[in-house]
Amino acid sequence: MGNNNSSGGSVTSSRPSISQRDSTPRREPLRFHRVHSEHIELYNGERVARRVESFCKGICFSARPIAVGESVSIRCSDISTNWSGFLRVGFTSNNPSSLDAATLPRYACPDMTNLPGNWAKALPERFGIVNNVITYVVNRSGDVHISLNNEDLPGPFFSGVNVSSPLWALIDIYGNATGVEFLDKTTSPLVFVSTATDGAVASRKRRTGSSPMSPGTTAPVTTPVKHHSKYSFNKLMFHRITGHHVGINSERNVAVRHSAEYANAFVFTERPINPGEKIVIQVLGIDASYTGGLTLGVTSCDPSSLSREDFPDDSDKLLDRPEYWIVHKDVISSAEVGDELSLFISNDGEVKFSRNSNAAVTILHVDKTIPIWIFWDLYGQFSQIKLLGIAVPSKPKSRASAHPLPVSDRPLLQLRSNSLPDAPQSAHSPAAAASLTVALPPIKDLSLAGAPPVPPRLQRAATSYDGFSANAVSSPVSLSSPSQDIDESSQNMANECTVCFENVCDSVVYTCGHMCMCYNCAVQVKASADPLCPICRQDIKDVIRIFKS
Repeated sequence: MGNNNSSGGSVTSSRPSISQRDSTPRREPLRFHRVHSEHIELYNGERVARRVESFCKGICFSARPIAVGESVSIRCSDISTNWSGFLRVGFTSNNPSSLDAATLPRYACPDMTNLPGNWAKALPERFGIVNNVITYVVNRSGDVHISLNNEDLPGPFFSGVNVSSPLWALIDIYGNATGVEFLDKTTSPLVFVSTATDGAVASRKRRTGSSPMSPGTTAPVTTPVKHHSKYSFNKLMFHRITGHHVGINSERNVAVRHSAEYANAFVFTERPINPGEKIVIQVLGIDASYTGGLTLGVTSCDPSSLSREDFPDDSDKLLDRPEYWIVHKDVISSAEVGDELSLFISNDGEVKFSRNSNAAVTILHVDKTIPIWIFWDLYGQFSQIKLLGIAVPSKPKSRASAHPLPVSDRPLLQLRSNSLPDAPQSAHSPAAAASLTVALPPIKDLSLAGAPPVPPRLQRAATSYDGFSANAVSSPVSLSSPSQDIDESSQNMANECTVCFENVCDSVVYTCGHMCMCYNCAVQVKASADPLCPICRQDIKDVIRIFKS
């Protein structure tokens, strides 16, 4: 290698930058050669090179020769904080096609630069910030000049390159540099904040003048909540640890995959999820240029114990890890901006998934006895999501009775599986558990003067829960009027369904025993993705219809 003058700090240049002075004819965009070191993998049509192991053996080349005066622009797409050192860049006059990948040395400097036809030098480690764009060019004198984010550094970076023969770009993805992307002359840098590093975040502007997502800013897309508008949301954030190609905002509720990437955009919940908690995310960005759907998974692995090197491009490789992992690819293959996707873990360990508040379906079964984190991979079409939080149904409007009765004055309804002499008993329920006592609001006698009384009806229980047999027959229920004289209009409001506010409450929810909904609404709530009693928020296991006489 020739005379290696050290590079100085960043300065503002009044002349055009290296990339702007590139006067070479329009050429095929740069791609990486398929001959490279063993730790290198290529992506995005050989435009992106990534070192997937260790800190060395990251040598790669351009697929075609570089003309004298042609700019080589690379973007730092992936940065680590686990090593020291940074990129080595330069040129080689050895055609990569003539090289044996298995015999490439561990380092470009000094292993390759000690061999004929190779010139390279290490870039300063301070350049190692995600989305920094580094451009270098060799002139007819064999001097290599360099710029950082379109700002030229003074003096030649190094000299002595033999320009009399074809030259290929030589790049050693070394140390804290783990991934780079070739940029075309017309390609804007793909700027976005990565939070998977040690917290050092670069905030730079796109060439269009717009700002990337960075601390202190909010999501670039805002979409109103439509399908969960009757819910309030308890706060839940994304974990600070993410995949290679995703950034999150300062509020940690919006995740955006880096431009020109399609995978390795993992985001996790900040804490383990409890059974019954309904998590809702909103789709904020769709990139139709890719195929593939959103990946959903669960794990017992605390994301804090992971590093960026642990995240594969193929989420199925997570199953090879020693922790508990379950991956569901393409949990939804296509969506629209504004779609709301919810999930919750039932008490039986079923992971229930729903789109836009439609009927929930079971997609996974998990071990609910261990801490479970939820994660997503923004794969394929899915480029941006928002974590709305833990959905909690808004409390129904209060319609208090003008003369409310204390709980102690409310009548008790007792349903017994043996209330009829010939009612069959459940073989699975002890006699002590064969009754359910339900506290009911006061109800006035519904028999009207001159109207025939409603005949009693028998209701057969649909399922068996503790005190109720699947074959048990409940006796007709007769409700007597309370002794208190209550205003009829107030009484009607007290008996209204707390969901529709139209029909009379005529059902009891099991197991809590609250009588607060009409039968139709109660059945719909039980079948919903969040089957909880509107009064006490306990799980609804069954709905018992009440017939009044």
